[in-house]
Amino acid sequence: MPEPVVLGGGAPLDWATYEAVVHGHAPVEFGDRSAALASRAALEARIAAGDVIYSVTTGYGAEAGRALPPDKLAEVQRNTVRSHAVGVGDDAPEPVVRGMMLLTAQAIAQGPPGYRPEIGEAYVRALNAGVVPRVPMQGSQSASDLIPNAHLALGVLDVDTLEAKEGGVINSAAFSVALAFEAVREAQALVEGAERVAAMTLQALGGHAEAFDERLVGLRPHPGALASAAHMRSLLEGSKLVGTSDRPHDPFSLRCLPQIHGAVRDQISFAREVVARELCAVTDNPVVLSGGEVLSGGLFHGEPLALPMDGVSLALTEVATISVRRSQHLVGGALGLPARLVTDPSRLGLLMLPASAAGLLSEARLRATAASRESVPVDVMEDHVAMSGVAARQVLEVGELVRKVVAVELVCGGVAVDLVGVALASPAVRGLHARLRKVVAAHRYDGRTDPTVAAVVV
Repeated sequence: MPEPVVLGGGAPLDWATYEAVVHGHAPVEFGDRSAALASRAALEARIAAGDVIYSVTTGYGAEAGRALPPDKLAEVQRNTVRSHAVGVGDDAPEPVVRGMMLLTAQAIAQGPPGYRPEIGEAYVRALNAGVVPRVPMQGSQSASDLIPNAHLALGVLDVDTLEAKEGGVINSAAFSVALAFEAVREAQALVEGAERVAAMTLQALGGHAEAFDERLVGLRPHPGALASAAHMRSLLEGSKLVGTSDRPHDPFSLRCLPQIHGAVRDQISFAREVVARELCAVTDNPVVLSGGEVLSGGLFHGEPLALPMDGVSLALTEVATISVRRSQHLVGGALGLPARLVTDPSRLGLLMLPASAAGLLSEARLRATAASRESVPVDVMEDHVAMSGVAARQVLEVGELVRKVVAVELVCGGVAVDLVGVALASPAVRGLHARLRKVVAAHRYDGRTDPTVAAVVV
């Protein structure tokens, strides 16, 4: 049994710890209650003194000037959660829901949200019990993820026991952050997988390795390019196929891979840094500071996530763009391999696979349209929205399409390596070829890229 992850008073929630809880089901403890208790006591004192506190003793948004009767504060909290649970669409995946619970609990444990510790402890109990409330994926504009957070709260809390402000537990970016974590995680794995497939293509085409030379790439030393080149060198090591063509150099889709994938890696790296900060953040409103002061601002707004997520979606389409070109090089017959990857001219072989990949690429590009530009506010005061939840969801949708594009290249590359000699390939590519042949027989040239084949990519 792993050591529990302790919230409140401990180390900040980092990437590995979050992943251990959300994907590895590591146990969680709420831990030190003192910060939450102190903030709650300060908030209750302000309420008892009759202070005007936005969204605590007043209405929301355009109704901020309307004071709430003291005897109605608890009732408003119940109504807040129930009225906001209006999402639609498919249920969020389990890791996203678990992430939302963890993020909500860790923010409460830090103190500023001003909720009783019991609220955070309820989310911790649900996590440890494996409870996965149904949270619809659509409906949130992510100025705050009110709608999905409300569905989560209904599945975790007894809303009839909520006290002043506690309906505000739905006012955070937890949904966007949890989705963004999964999006970055998948994007990183996809780029790594695409490079493994590109290494197979390069060897099947007798391509050159000098474009990945550390001395060369270091003359323009972007971190992603250096990482991509290093990965490619490791994938090509031990190959007897590299450099066997009579071409002086290779097409851009191979020769410029460190620069293209490197830029993609750098975009993902930036997004990961943003998400890592969000794992430790408080995105509630208003918040109670350590001295008891209550401040209202915009910590909940999803813009810090929306723009990086849009960038990752666009970046992933570039991975697919050059993969489509490599598939065409494998099948087209212009770079030394037999046309259509068949020796019998009466057979059409893999003629149509690049066309399938091109169709998938076009769909991915359509899905990569920037979500962050779609601000359609419906409130006088709350007059800008981020759409960060949609932006993160689109990364996952684009990623699935890109994975299928790269799977097409993998099928073509597997046949090409069969033709030039698997035994001559690098150990890394021989291993990838073996994984492919477990799901696609060497004689099956229809090229179907079903989920089983696509899964080989990563």
